[in-house]
Amino acid sequence: MQLRDITTRAIVWAIAFVLGVAALSVMAFITIGRWTDDVIQANNALTQLVAEELADLSATVLDSLATDSYFATGDISHHALDSLNIRLREVTHDVLERVVGMEGGFYFPVYDGFYGYSFPTSPPPSPAYGPPPRSYEIIKAQALETIASGRTLIDVHRFDPAVFPLATVPIQVDGTTVGAIWTRVHIERKLPALRLRQVANISALVSLLSFFLVIFISAFQRAKIRHILSDLERIQHGEQSTVYVPRGPIGQISRSINTMLGNLAKAHANQVQLERELQQKRKMASLGTLVAGVAHEIRTPLAIIKTRVQMWQESIKSAPDCGRAGRPCGITEESIQLVVNETDRLARLIKRLLVFSKPVAEQFQPADINALIEHSISLVDSNQKRPDITIVRQLEAGLPRPLADGNSLIQVFTNVLNNAYEAMNEPGCITVESKLTERGASITIAIADSGPGIPEQILHRIFDPFFTTKNRGNGLGLSICYEIIAAHGGSIIYGPADGPGARCVITLPVRTGHQGVLK
Repeated sequence: MQLRDITTRAIVWAIAFVLGVAALSVMAFITIGRWTDDVIQANNALTQLVAEELADLSATVLDSLATDSYFATGDISHHALDSLNIRLREVTHDVLERVVGMEGGFYFPVYDGFYGYSFPTSPPPSPAYGPPPRSYEIIKAQALETIASGRTLIDVHRFDPAVFPLATVPIQVDGTTVGAIWTRVHIERKLPALRLRQVANISALVSLLSFFLVIFISAFQRAKIRHILSDLERIQHGEQSTVYVPRGPIGQISRSINTMLGNLAKAHANQVQLERELQQKRKMASLGTLVAGVAHEIRTPLAIIKTRVQMWQESIKSAPDCGRAGRPCGITEESIQLVVNETDRLARLIKRLLVFSKPVAEQFQPADINALIEHSISLVDSNQKRPDITIVRQLEAGLPRPLADGNSLIQVFTNVLNNAYEAMNEPGCITVESKLTERGASITIAIADSGPGIPEQILHRIFDPFFTTKNRGNGLGLSICYEIIAAHGGSIIYGPADGPGARCVITLPVRTGHQGVLK
């Protein structure tokens, strides 16, 4: 979910960025368009005004030339054409020199050429006869259109990088259109708007490419992160110990994670070692209590056995022929059974001590906690045979399977359940609950009875070896349970139930890489 949120947030920011750039581009296009239109309209009006002024000032010269048959047949000498060009150029120069950048002249179809061309404000050298070659055909085409229509034309022409408004005015001589006057001015330098339009176009293209690049990078990085998250899940389940290291910044993060995992592995190994040492020290610390308890437990059956054996010895000494010919010698069936019982008692004590010294297996295996609980309930229920006690199960389905020693856990569950049964002298119920903790780090097993409960003043002693409040028993059951749960890295706590009775809460960590070690 977090990865999806990060990707979605990145895409939203990318879309917002693209929309912002698009909005700015649209505004820039609108502003640039208005600016361009204003500049073009102003220069259109200027070229038309200059062309009309040139037509007015050249009318006298053109009328005088008409009497000399300049426009009748077109069959005049080169000298006459040079004279025509010079006279018209003077008029053009006088008009255009007042407008910076303006150029113009005359076009006569009878001669198929430009005359009177002038560009007084242009840097030298300027063309001597007519406009430059690149503009020649453009101006000629509009001039011919003006001559054919007999009206003034204004148009904007573009060829990269030039942009110029062109005005053409028809020349009337004796009521006949004999040519056209043309004026134009280059405005590309007055139109940085064109460059801005290019910049806006490029910006829009870059933004679009950036958007797709962000989407691609986001998907690519998301795949890397998903791979790393998958590896982390496998690490959590003990299937591997390092994560995938891709190229780029995420690879640096992966390397840092691997370094951290290595340090955690070392720290965990040190912790396990410290736990073993602490467990050993705790055992050594409780050794005095254990030895005292063992001495106390063994003393009574040994004294009984010794007394009975001594009685048998005295009987044999006082009556050497006892047992023969049916003579009694003081050895009864009851006294023999007493010795057998006390011997069994010693054997059970030794067995419990062996279990206490070695409570768990060397290697843990995945364990189904609910199945172990059910097995323990069936064992205890068949042994106790208490129909007046009801077992209430509240077992959460789908619990993870932590690594554990199943047999040892059954021993813990059966011991706690037996204690619950034995604590209830009257009908009641035992509630067995299992659930995964909120963060999924551990499983809790709670066993509560409806008996009288445990007095608060002895709660701190119930896990001590040989401490018991029962008439029979050696007090090692809960001590063994404590050792088993501690070997699993968990905890076992007794306390009051929600109602009457006692409640035992066992917590087992959901560890996948932990290995049980023989304590």
